[in-house]
Amino acid sequence: MTTFEVQVMRDGRWMTESILDREAEAVLLAKKLLNAGTSQGARVISERSLGGDLTAERTVFEETRDIPDKRPVAISAIDEAPWCETADELYALPARMTMARLLRTYLDRNTVTVSELLYAFRPLSKLQNHDSNIYPSAVDKVASLQAQDREDLDTRTRRDALYGLIDEVGRRARRAEGERMMRGAGLDTLHEAYDKARMAAFDPAEQAFLVRAAIGRDLAGRQSWLGKLDALLSAVSDDLPDGALAMLDEFIADCLGIGQVVQDILGDRPNLAVALLTLIDLVEGKGETGAGGQAETAQVLAALFAAGKLPSSATVLMDRVYREVAGRSPLSRNDPSREHEFFEVLCDRVISVNGLLGAHRMAVAITRRYNHRINQGGDAGWRQSIVGVSSSLANSARRLHYLAALSGAREVQPYGGLILDLIVDGIKTTRGVDDFAAELPPAQKLATVTGVQRALMDGPAMPDVMRDRVFEHFDSMLARYVEKARIIEKLDNPDDSLRKRADRLISFCASGVLMEGKALTFARKRVLSYLKRPDFTTEFLSDVPQPQQEEELRRLHMRLARAGFGVGG
Repeated sequence: MTTFEVQVMRDGRWMTESILDREAEAVLLAKKLLNAGTSQGARVISERSLGGDLTAERTVFEETRDIPDKRPVAISAIDEAPWCETADELYALPARMTMARLLRTYLDRNTVTVSELLYAFRPLSKLQNHDSNIYPSAVDKVASLQAQDREDLDTRTRRDALYGLIDEVGRRARRAEGERMMRGAGLDTLHEAYDKARMAAFDPAEQAFLVRAAIGRDLAGRQSWLGKLDALLSAVSDDLPDGALAMLDEFIADCLGIGQVVQDILGDRPNLAVALLTLIDLVEGKGETGAGGQAETAQVLAALFAAGKLPSSATVLMDRVYREVAGRSPLSRNDPSREHEFFEVLCDRVISVNGLLGAHRMAVAITRRYNHRINQGGDAGWRQSIVGVSSSLANSARRLHYLAALSGAREVQPYGGLILDLIVDGIKTTRGVDDFAAELPPAQKLATVTGVQRALMDGPAMPDVMRDRVFEHFDSMLARYVEKARIIEKLDNPDDSLRKRADRLISFCASGVLMEGKALTFARKRVLSYLKRPDFTTEFLSDVPQPQQEEELRRLHMRLARAGFGVGG
């Protein structure tokens, strides 16, 4: 059987409009949709079944048109902007992320990234001379935001200072563009760009700027988002000069700050919740995409994320996750009846027994999302939302991690008392380690409970008068479990050599699975009992060949020091 899928292009993406059984009808509909002037293109794809899961596809009609976007170019809303005292600070990630949000419409319309504006003179000049007045509007917005927080500063003074910083950015970009030795340098010849920069400038900082400017100009000449991103990723290699990967990460981060790029990488998703979960997986190094996604690009990004090589890019993508979680867009627009279900799925993903992905930012985002669901504003809304999210987390470890993380957010400072009451109530319901992680093996149980203990101790919610009592509650709980589960006895198996037994005990003490307290003291005492034995060294080295004994003793002393023992016991 053959079917004909009618697709239209909107905002640079093909979307299915209809599926028909007759080619003539499909082509007629495609032309009608194209002539309506609401899309950039229309096409018809025939799909013929070959049996089983195999199909054959063929484009039978395709036509595209340039449709001018008549929507006004305006700045987007922001509620804060990092303070920049010098032009150098405008190149930093927080400033670039703010510019990307503020100039979102302009960047989308002109297929330009913030880094291109900063390093390539022509894109910056085009922005400054744009007839929409978006440039002065953006400067005014930042100036007014920053001036309102300082009594000694008025908007006009701050605006003039910002214009001065941006003028310096422009002078630098123009000067770099005029450097003849850098002509022809770009992403395809990155090693050569570094060589040219070393010949053009003596100062390493100036050399790095020249390379960045060459990359910026290269990107400005590429007219598609994925073309820019793929060029950057293709430049990544194992033999990059020092600092080059961090430099590429800056430009990759700015590409990933564009919504269209993220959509193209992820492909079609059933709803916002699934898209966010997929984005989190990508940042954590999992590169699977769905239908229509850029699988190869996602896999390259995932590998780099997994290796920890793109910290700025990870920050940008997680910032998008936080903002989307906190936003009002439905998690399940296509099926509103499943909104609560997907909220719980999202919570399960970001709030685990080991902590909160994104710490206080995610805690606030989840709380805001809950607040949108109950549609209760103001002080009452915040209180109901905090209690609501806390109550929905049945597991004690997850609930206490959420509350500990939330307590560190400035947005909830007025509700510190409520959060503390919920923390105390949560602690009161726990009597043993199994109340936090009954299904986990012993070592993970200890790590889970200690993680909660550490989060509460490090968080600002706990007043000093209660801190000792809370610590004692967890410490006693852990000590009882260590004794009941015979953790030390299992590590100190008498059937093994003294060296193996001591190694396991020292590793346990150094692992961080326990904070300083009764249980850790118990384990250290066992180690010390060995160290004090007159024949310890002889017995410890009994199964170590003579040539290796000195190195083994040196290794032992280093491990003892890391585990909190004085060298030599």
